[in-house]
Amino acid sequence: MEKNNFMKSMKEENIKGNLDRLPTVLVTGFGPFRNHSENSSWLTVKELLNLNITDFNIIAKELPVEYEFVSKAVPELWEKHKPKLVVHCGMSEQARCITLEKVAYNADYHGCDIKGQVPQLNSCCENGPEKLSTAIDIDSVLEDVASSEVCVKAVASENAGRYLCEFTFYTSLKVNRNAAFVHVPPINQPYSARAMAQALALIISSMLKQIKNS
Repeated sequence: MEKNNFMKSMKEENIKGNLDRLPTVLVTGFGPFRNHSENSSWLTVKELLNLNITDFNIIAKELPVEYEFVSKAVPELWEKHKPKLVVHCGMSEQARCITLEKVAYNADYHGCDIKGQVPQLNSCCENGPEKLSTAIDIDSVLEDVASSEVCVKAVASENAGRYLCEFTFYTSLKVNRNAAFVHVPPINQPYSARAMAQALALIISSMLKQIKNS
């Protein structure tokens, strides 16, 4: 019995050691907003947790659609978890494929959040750069998606919408440029949460490959 317990303990320690050696990726999605009782971005992130991912550790967080919360929480999440990569996900009602954002702008945020608020001075931060770009080569990631077996189409964008999605992206890029933003369409328009989660896993792996080689 003692030997069996010892072997079980060693196995658990080995598993934990392997997990400790994997890169940590913080992945966020948004909660309900406007007339959407469920947000496809958070549903996709939750489905990501159900996949058998072996090359990175996931820390998943749901963010409320609130400017003030995001402005405080995102830097705190970077500091607390010290992730190798942060991937924020948001829902786009207009999107019909996965969209990888390249840049985020500081100004012109006029859309009210779920509390009816807009950011001070309608910007992410006072006297911040006009725009910030991700350090990730998005075009290279798209090539990896296109050459894979996933059934989801992915494209690039330089206009993240000047709402909570872009606000979050800019706030994250201020902390570290190893940040990305992925817009997903509503569920089943045309992709299931499972299909989008599988594509998201591939996207994250491609981004981590770049960071490792940089």
